Amino acid sequence: MKLSLKNFLAADLDERLASSGEVEIVQPSCTVIYGPSSSGKSIMLKYINNILSQDLIYSGTMVDNFKSKFFQTLQSTEKVFPQLDCQLYSFDEPERYHKLEAFSVFVREAKISKSSVIFVTHDIQFIEECADQIVVLKYGDHVGTFSKSSFFQSDDPFIKKISTLGC
Repeated sequence: MKLSLKNFLAADLDERLASSGEVEIVQPSCTVIYGPSSSGKSIMLKYINNILSQDLIYSGTMVDNFKSKFFQTLQSTEKVFPQLDCQLYSFDEPERYHKLEAFSVFVREAKISKSSVIFVTHDIQFIEECADQIVVLKYGDHVGTFSKSSFFQSDDPFIKKISTLGC
């Protein structure tokens, strides 16, 4: 299964926007949405989950019918991860409520069970340990989608800065 977002525009209640050229999530994989604060990372994640829960085609976006579970930081106080019974698991800043070691075990187990994980983070260690691909946003714009190796080896000044210094 594959989730494709093409030329989408999403806004939250504060009118901040997140847009994308093209983002593709293929199972099983771990995709990270990364960028500076107020770049639209959480909006993009909420947009994906809204589509997934309602099975919509919106603003040129195409989506397969995923069974998903969304875990928001403020709603999740669980120290134990959910059963692996979905195709896509999404987390907003898992570093706030899970240790890296436990989260990376969950990601590996999810991929073994043919599920995908997508999460927003500000923690570069979570990217180094868990990511297969990184979707980079910069103040509402989709900068690009990178494999882990191309992200950390990029010559682009912005990517080089955020991959070494963090966001």
